[in-house]
Amino acid sequence: MKRLGIILLAALLALACAVISDWRDHRRASTPSCAWSADGSQVSITGPTDRRMLDCLLQRDTAPDTLQINSLGGNVEYALSVAERLAPSAPRVIVDGNCSSSCANFILPIARHIVLRPDAIILLHGSADPALLARFKRDGSGSEAFRQVAERQARFVAAQGIAPGWLLYRTGEDGDPPWGAWVTGAPDDGGATGRFLLVGEDFMRSCLPTIPVDGFAGSIGGRVASDPALRARLARQGVMPTGSMRCIEASGP
Repeated sequence: MKRLGIILLAALLALACAVISDWRDHRRASTPSCAWSADGSQVSITGPTDRRMLDCLLQRDTAPDTLQINSLGGNVEYALSVAERLAPSAPRVIVDGNCSSSCANFILPIARHIVLRPDAIILLHGSADPALLARFKRDGSGSEAFRQVAERQARFVAAQGIAPGWLLYRTGEDGDPPWGAWVTGAPDDGGATGRFLLVGEDFMRSCLPTIPVDGFAGSIGGRVASDPALRARLARQGVMPTGSMRCIEASGP
C-alpha cells in the first residue's frame, strides 16, 4: 500500500500529462526549447513544465509580456513556480500546439489574453484536490508530501482568483460530483469516453470569464463538434469534449 501511494504521488508530481500518442505536435511539445526575443518582451517555450521551463523564465529579470507555449504539462510544483513567475506580468499567452494538464491548470488562468493557433489543443484531467488528498490518507502513505502540494496549489488558486471548476476540484465528501463540486453539466457521452477532457469554448469562457480568448474556431476544441473523424480519433485515445460542462461561481476550493 505504501508503494502504491508513492507511485500515485510520483504520477502527480512528474508527467501527469495528457499525451495524445499520434497527435501531429506531441513530439515538439515534449522537446524542451527556450527562445527569448532580443528585447525580452516575448519568450517561446516548448516542453514539459519542469526545471528547464522555470530556468528559461529566470534568464531575464522580469517576466515576459508575451508567452508562446507548447507543452503537455508535467510536474505540478514546477508548473506552479512557472505560473508564479508569470502572474505579475499577466502575459498574453499564445498556445502554439498544446497547453494541457499542468500547463492548462495554472498558466492559462493567469493570462490577460489567450490566443489559440490553428489546431491548438487544451486538455484537463484534474488537479491536487481534496478528494485526491483524502485518497492518500486512506492509503496511509504519501499524504504529507501530497498535502504540501495541495496546500500550495490552493494558495495559488485563491491568490489568483482561479475558478476551482477549472481545476475540477472535488471536495472529498460523499456524493462528490465526478467532475468536481464547482462544475455543472457533463462531458459528451456522459464521461464514458475516457479521462481526458478536451476543453470547449463555452466551458473555457465560463471558467475564465475575464480573459479574452481568440482563435477558438480553428482549435481542436472548436472543430471537434463538426468533425466526426476527429471526434472518433480523440475518443480512441480517451479524450472527450467538455460538452455541457460549465464552471459555477465559488468563493474558493
